[in-house]
Amino acid sequence: MIPRRGGGRLHTLIHKLSKLNEASRAMTRCHDLAQLLDTILALVDDVFDIDTCAVLLLDDDGQYLRIERSRGYDADVVATFESPVGRGVTGQVALNGKPTFVVDVRDRADYVGGVRGAVSEIAAPMRIDGAIIGVLDAETCKPIVFDEADLEVFASFADHAAVAVQNARLHEKLARRTMQLERQVKRLELLGAAAEAMSSTLNLDELLLRILELSKRALRFEHCAVLLFNGTEGTLKVRASIGYDESVQRLEIPVGRGVTGEVARTGKPLLVADVHKSEHYIRGVIGGRCEMTAPLIANGVTLGVLDAESPRPGAFTEADLDLFATFALHAATALSNAETYRALEEANTKLHRNVIEIERMNRELLEHARVISDTNAKLEHRVNELLTLQEASKAITSSLDLDDTLDAIVGMTRSIIHSSMSAIKLVDEETEEVRVRGHVEEDDMLEGHTMLGVPLRIGDRTIGSFEVSRGDASGFSDEERRLIETLASQAAIAIENARLFENTQRTYFETIRSLAQALEARDSYTKGHSERVMRYSVQTAEAMGIQEEERRLICHAALLHDIGKIGIADAVLNKSGVLSAEDRHVIEHHPIWGDSIIGPIRMLERVQTLVRHHHERYDGGGYPDKLAGEAIPLGARVIAVADAFDAMTSNRPYRAALPLAEAVKEMRRGSGTQFDPDVVEAFLTVLESSGLVHMTAKAVEEALEPPVSARRPMIKSR
Repeated sequence: MIPRRGGGRLHTLIHKLSKLNEASRAMTRCHDLAQLLDTILALVDDVFDIDTCAVLLLDDDGQYLRIERSRGYDADVVATFESPVGRGVTGQVALNGKPTFVVDVRDRADYVGGVRGAVSEIAAPMRIDGAIIGVLDAETCKPIVFDEADLEVFASFADHAAVAVQNARLHEKLARRTMQLERQVKRLELLGAAAEAMSSTLNLDELLLRILELSKRALRFEHCAVLLFNGTEGTLKVRASIGYDESVQRLEIPVGRGVTGEVARTGKPLLVADVHKSEHYIRGVIGGRCEMTAPLIANGVTLGVLDAESPRPGAFTEADLDLFATFALHAATALSNAETYRALEEANTKLHRNVIEIERMNRELLEHARVISDTNAKLEHRVNELLTLQEASKAITSSLDLDDTLDAIVGMTRSIIHSSMSAIKLVDEETEEVRVRGHVEEDDMLEGHTMLGVPLRIGDRTIGSFEVSRGDASGFSDEERRLIETLASQAAIAIENARLFENTQRTYFETIRSLAQALEARDSYTKGHSERVMRYSVQTAEAMGIQEEERRLICHAALLHDIGKIGIADAVLNKSGVLSAEDRHVIEHHPIWGDSIIGPIRMLERVQTLVRHHHERYDGGGYPDKLAGEAIPLGARVIAVADAFDAMTSNRPYRAALPLAEAVKEMRRGSGTQFDPDVVEAFLTVLESSGLVHMTAKAVEEALEPPVSARRPMIKSR
């Protein structure tokens, strides 16, 4: 076996693993189960140098092991071997799923013999997706050395063998199923052609003849008959036949009598291999010996039966019966359709007579309908106005954003009143100046247009005016004036709510920003960190060609990215030593806390996402959500680069600032793992193009001017 020491042991193990890999490929290529089992046994000899081995597989109930294939085992043992799970070495392996090596089976009272003179035994479970399907067993007639590594390789080989056995089983099952499907397809093609041919006529007599012709041509039945129920009498009567005795045409067979009557009673197809052994046989063909009958059932109703006979006993098989029954179903559907068509023809005749009477009544109704239509038109116009006003109210009050509210008001007014110009003028709360905040105007407005102005009031306070005009002198109707006044009343409330919400959001944002600045004031080492990260981030975003609106989001997210640290104790935040696991857990929660703090500010909804994910790593190893690659928002990837660079080039309690050149090397080292490589490239381009890479950290801070977007307010205004 394997040497126990030094490089030789490692070399042997590598050689064995290589052999195992080759064996796995060999087993994968084999799909015939018998051939595969021989291959497995041969590979055991090749890989482990053991020529007495066997594959034992569990029965369908998983209760007994049987030897499926063996080499060197006693023939009598192989022929009769059936061991319950749990018995002997192999039974224990099948039970507990653990590979076992027995140095000397003669010391084992529970040993079940497989090889005469056996000394050592190795057994490993054959497992697939956690389920054991058998055991790979090997026995030797002399003691061998088999350590844990050998046993692990043997167990791995058993698992590969299990997969190969399962694949071979599936392959054989698939082959059998394919043959069955091919036979079924041929039958279905035959039935499809027959069904198509039967559905080509709706005349009952023609259809009966076609059913018999198809049974002879397609199904190759020489003697066949269609028996249908005779009106309401409940008896079967031959309506059409091929090869049947003429005397049969006059028979009326009660339900339950003979083969055909029994099928009509049960609704199930029936095959009689030899009619001479049936007491109830009713002769249909001279010299008939074999009879087969299938019910004609459509929409759950039995219409009759389809019968076939042969002068040869056992001429029909169960497969013929299945095909015949399916053919009968198609025939029953065609018969049902023909009967339905006949009934429809009768109904159409009655319907034609009724149409004449209906036309007369329609002429009278038309006059009444004209009167009702005029009334409905007036009501519809009024209802549409009310519905439009309701939709306008919903649109106006659906947003707390002031600009969106103003756009909704002027746009909705134009669509309702069909105005050429709509404008909203608001009184500035600080300067009390009147400013146009919402405006829609056509390019081709004519002189002499009609103007209508309505004040916007909240209680006794006027907050602005609502003006609309038309490019003609037709003026506004009283209904339109009332509609505009109603819209103005709703608009005033919506505008006031939007203003209050905007002021609340701005105040909340300034409060959070003050908290962020207060947070940095707690630690002289991080003072100005957020401002510098903001500058780095926005300049990098500009270099990447990111749109201004997105840059504004990045700007604010960079300013607030560490707001969650406000919940971290100074003892942890300013710790000069190595962080404990508990300290690290607290630190890694600050993006989640920042997410929660910013959450109530609707205008910072997208900023909130960037704050949460600014510590994610490009390779998925970051926190808090383990996002990777493009799944991390682009803004968060930009802030991550800026944040890391500023941290490296700033003094911290636990280390001094890195030189810029060293920090640049660190950034390149983390590109593609910790950082987005495109962001790193853009960031370093900004440093290089501005000459910052050659400056001191203090000179960099002085050289970086706040970007324009950093000084713009987050809340939109006009």
